[in-house]
Amino acid sequence: MPIPKRELSFLYPLLLGALAFFIVVGFEPLNPVNALWMLGRLDPTQHYLGWLFYRNSEWSFPIGLNPSFGQELSSSIVYSDSIPLLAIPFKLLSTLLPERFHYFGIWLFACFLLQAWLTWKILGLYSKSISLRLLGCSLFLFFPPMLWRINTPAGGHAALIGHFLILWALYLILRPNSSKRVLLWVLLLSLSVLTHFYIFAIVVLLWLADLANHLLSQRNISSKQAFQEILLGLLCVLVLTWQAGYFAISASLNNDRGYGLYGMNVLGLIDSQGWSYVLESRTHPSSWGEGFSYLGLGVIAAGIAAFISFFIKFKSNTNYLKAFFKNHQYLLALIIFLTVFAISNRIGIGGFSFTYSLPTWILSMADVLRSSARLFWPVHYLLIIAIFIVIVRTYSQRTALIILGICFLIQITDTSKGWLANRQKLAHYHSADTYTQKLTNTFWSKAPSHYRHLTLIPSVNRPPNWENFAIYAADYGLTTNAVHMARIDLAKQDESNAKLNQQIDTGSFDMDTFYVVENRFVIAALATASNNTAIGKIDTFNVIAPKWNSCGTCPPIGPAQLLARDRYASRPGETIFFANSYPNRSYYLRSGWSWSEDWGTWSDSKVAILNFSWPTSQIKSINLKFDTFVVNEKLPVQEIDVKVNGIFYKKLSLTHFFDNELEIIFTPEMKQSKYLSIEFDIPHAARPIDLMNNQSDLRKLGIGMRSAVFH
Repeated sequence: MPIPKRELSFLYPLLLGALAFFIVVGFEPLNPVNALWMLGRLDPTQHYLGWLFYRNSEWSFPIGLNPSFGQELSSSIVYSDSIPLLAIPFKLLSTLLPERFHYFGIWLFACFLLQAWLTWKILGLYSKSISLRLLGCSLFLFFPPMLWRINTPAGGHAALIGHFLILWALYLILRPNSSKRVLLWVLLLSLSVLTHFYIFAIVVLLWLADLANHLLSQRNISSKQAFQEILLGLLCVLVLTWQAGYFAISASLNNDRGYGLYGMNVLGLIDSQGWSYVLESRTHPSSWGEGFSYLGLGVIAAGIAAFISFFIKFKSNTNYLKAFFKNHQYLLALIIFLTVFAISNRIGIGGFSFTYSLPTWILSMADVLRSSARLFWPVHYLLIIAIFIVIVRTYSQRTALIILGICFLIQITDTSKGWLANRQKLAHYHSADTYTQKLTNTFWSKAPSHYRHLTLIPSVNRPPNWENFAIYAADYGLTTNAVHMARIDLAKQDESNAKLNQQIDTGSFDMDTFYVVENRFVIAALATASNNTAIGKIDTFNVIAPKWNSCGTCPPIGPAQLLARDRYASRPGETIFFANSYPNRSYYLRSGWSWSEDWGTWSDSKVAILNFSWPTSQIKSINLKFDTFVVNEKLPVQEIDVKVNGIFYKKLSLTHFFDNELEIIFTPEMKQSKYLSIEFDIPHAARPIDLMNNQSDLRKLGIGMRSAVFH
């Protein structure tokens, strides 16, 4: 007996979603052992490596913790944006999976299928025509803000392509019956919180609006039922966020990139930002393009057709509108809120922008969702749904098919300017060897036999060459702090660096760890390390290898790479310069310094420290020449406390910008230290932008070091 055509209709959107995926993304990302399309792209590399380390680490409790990826900075699978919804179950199956298995291509494919299927369900509430629904689905599949996420300036955000979760929430709101609504909402909340926090935040807001509508507008649930629903939803979410690892850190934000920077331009719906052959960009894109909210020329054309018809037949639609808004008052209120929040307090209208102030406590709360333009996504979709409804209800079916068919062709053709470029970039592969080819010395292949951990100093989020060391560590089963995280815990970072600085200053390195350190730590390490610790410049990187020199099976580091204790010691009378033309300056600038300039280097902190190796011959003093940041009337004096090897030496009261000089005469107590450390405490370090006209410099300047000479 043949299956009725309508019973197979659910396959149509799935086939459409698959077709859209292969057109926009291609075939290769579906290969679960091919990660080359992710490597070389900032965020996809982060997502992939987060999963790789998580998969290969021991199970922890909570189960989402990922201690191998970050060491003291470690957090969880959540903060590498590696989609806990898939990472956790696939880790359970890890022993059955290929060595380099990943699920990100599978996820993208599923997102396209479910985007089409959920749209099909929503549009089915307003039309039973298969043709009309398929054409409507195409507008949702070729939706620029979703497709843009496949290849952002940061490389792509796999989790944030899960817009189907937003469409699911809209379907639960718009459907006429409320059967199993509590179960479905709790399930949706659970899936979204295991996908990405922004998706979850949007779903939560839509859930609360729907709950308020049922309780206060439609009055078909009681206060007790609403309370029970909130309690159940909250309980499930708390358990899942705990186990996924949301609470592994106290997430810290960069205040320079807080709420307002990633807002939506008021003209964003019609600004193509390179995604149209017809419409030119009329606005300045927000930082990293996060404010991108272009509807697409096909949707805009459909909107014009809908508006004309709606205006002509306005009276016949008033009753429907009144009934809808009466039953969905809180959805309407949420739409207004999301629009205002997405635009933010930094309002951009085309190329013009202005900012209005908000209380600090509001900004602090808004910073949690600093990429505010993302919160406009459900409004985007409601707008396209409204356009579809007007077209199918105010035009004849034949006319509606023609309009939607033409708009679909316009949408897919015009937006191809954006998604074709994405497809081409996804097809450009980067081999993992690209990142490990910088590590060619035999030391790198031998070190994992003797160490369990690779630590970079300082410990920071996304350090230089982090991909090189993270891929290397993953290949050899090492833990590492060479990581890139979506959020970090600044308190953890400070604690980690305090510990690492102490290890450098005392030479008390962990025997199961080898270190890669910046130039500014080398002088102290050379002075304090024990004789069995090897320190070398290997493939341009400063490496500290504890117990290497006393290891019978460790191959010796070549003389050309090995650093002797007096490698950076200067001779009496030799001038050490701090200008950018002096290659060794970075070894002396321990902390608190800005970039070097043609004349020297400014401090950029209230505490700045210089390190020097003691000269091999006898010396009595060191002479420092420097500038001082003073500004007539506004900052006439800089008072600076000078400490030498932790001992207070002198208070300087400086009033001249140029030609300042300090002679430090060494005492026997100072010379007891293994190396020379000069610390400048600068309580009145100030920013030029605050004190000088026509200055945009945001550094906290105090002392500008020019030269040093031992005598």
